[in-house]
Amino acid sequence: MIFERASYPDPARMMANLHARNLRLIISVGPGLQDWQQCGTWTGGRSALTLNLNRFIIKPGQYEVRFEPVAGKIRIAKAVLLYEGDEALPDMLVKTGEHAFNINRTAQVTEETSSVLDIRFDVAESVGTVRIRPALAE
Repeated sequence: MIFERASYPDPARMMANLHARNLRLIISVGPGLQDWQQCGTWTGGRSALTLNLNRFIIKPGQYEVRFEPVAGKIRIAKAVLLYEGDEALPDMLVKTGEHAFNINRTAQVTEETSSVLDIRFDVAESVGTVRIRPALAE
C-alpha cells in the first residue's frame, strides 16, 4: 500500500487509521553487503599491519572491523585511521571491543578516496583474519 502525501497529508493520522496483521519489515542493504568480508590477514611475529580498505568502504556510513585470531593471541597497541593520507579525527575510529572497531566515514567516497587502517601490535604471536562489514542500524 502506497500513500501519497497529497492524498494523506498527516502521517500520524494515516498510521492511526492503518490496521495491519502479520506484517514483516524487510530491510535490504544490497546483495552481500551485510556479510563480513575478509579485508586482511596476519601471521605470527608481525608488529604492524596496514589495511587498504578502499574496496570495502564504498560510501559514507559506519563500518565494523574485527580481528579474528585463528591461533595464538594478539593485543592491539595502537590503531590509526587515515583518510586521503591524513590521520582521521579520533571519533572516526572507535574501539568497540578487544579486537573490534567501528569506522565512521562521513565524507563522500569517490574513486580517488583513500581509507587505510594502520595497526600496531604489542603481542602478535598468532595467525588471523581481519573482517569488515557495513554496520547495521539497530
